[in-house]
Amino acid sequence: GGSTTTVTWSGGAGTFSNINDPNADYFFDPSEIGTSVILTLTTNDPDGAGPCVAVSDMMRVNVNPLPVVNFFNLPAVINEDDIPVTLTGNRAGGNFTITPSSGLGSTFIDNGEDKVSFDPGAADLGSNFITYTYTDVNGCTNSNTQEVVVNPVTSNDFNVQGATVDGTGRPEICAETGLVRLLGIPDHT
Repeated sequence: GGSTTTVTWSGGAGTFSNINDPNADYFFDPSEIGTSVILTLTTNDPDGAGPCVAVSDMMRVNVNPLPVVNFFNLPAVINEDDIPVTLTGNRAGGNFTITPSSGLGSTFIDNGEDKVSFDPGAADLGSNFITYTYTDVNGCTNSNTQEVVVNPVTSNDFNVQGATVDGTGRPEICAETGLVRLLGIPDHT
């Protein structure tokens, strides 16, 4: 019965956002990863007199490490007409995604590793960001993002200088014209 006027948080090697706020945030110290941390909330006697005494409640919190997540085989630069590349994650049960749009197949498991096909011809030209995300049995989620730049295929064509064009768009020259100049597109400069 009754109420308290103050509370105090204690315990752990990390820090509290406010040790006197009953809803404080606790920021774990890196040394606590992979260990159990005991946190204590103590309520104090509101007036300091009478039969009321400070009461504490302790809780043991397991601080699980994040899973190590990585994937391989993604070049930094690829051409849009290159063959698809198989990306390999270091886990089984994760998922690959791409931003801004498309170019990935469905994630599948092969030999205990996640894999996905990346087709540069289906991806956006320029920067694409592929993310591999994995959640372990403790519910801890980690991800790894890598960038790949998809370069466009250089379009090329040529014209025949001084030629006329037939109804289908093909250049026409007369046999007695002699030497003709071929004009490459894009220009070599």
